[in-house]
This record gives sequence, C-alpha cells and structure tokens, in this order.
Amino acid sequence: MRKWIFMLLVVCFSSSCTPENVRREQELRAAAETAVRNKLRDPQSAVFSDVEVRLENGSVCGKVNGKNGFGGYAGAEFFAFYQGMAAVGSDDDQLLPLMRKCTEAAEEAARAASG
Repeated sequence: MRKWIFMLLVVCFSSSCTPENVRREQELRAAAETAVRNKLRDPQSAVFSDVEVRLENGSVCGKVNGKNGFGGYAGAEFFAFYQGMAAVGSDDDQLLPLMRKCTEAAEEAARAASG
C-alpha cells in the first residue's frame, strides 16, 4: 500500500499535478464521456477504460463498451474526443483524425520531458 501511495506522489509531482490541472482534466474527461455517450445506442450502459486525457491540447482518448440492440455488451471500441467532437469505433470516419490529436500530444509531452 505504501508503495502505491509513493508512486502516486511521484507521478503527481513529476506531472504538474496542480489543483488547476486536476480540475481541467476532470472537466475534459466529463465532456468527452458525455459526447461519447451521446453516440451510443444505450448511453447509460457506457463503461470507459484506458482513458487518457492530454492537457497539452485538450484531447481525450480511450475505450468504451456499451450495450448493443440485443441488450448485451458489444465489446470495447476506441474513442477519441477533441474540441467538442467525439468519434467512436472504427466505422466512424472521424476516429483516426481525432486519435492523431492524442498521439501528437503524447509525442509532444515526451519531447518536452526529454529536453
């Protein structure tokens, strides 16, 4: 347990875990989840996983699983959110352009961290 607490503190201090950043991350995640839910057949059934919020450019990417027309979970699909737009699943033409926003932000953060 102490190991996990220590790791959390290290992550917070190394990633500028300020109250303002935490609040911004929560706001972005909530906006993304709302936009993604609105694209699902059963919005209330959404289960999010592997969600990454990129404060560098305001993008959010991850996976979402929701119920299909038969009432069963269809399996997790990728989603992406950027500037109010959301895309879900490989059939959505906007998924790849929006996923690039997450990738670009991650690459930018890695370059900044390396010097």
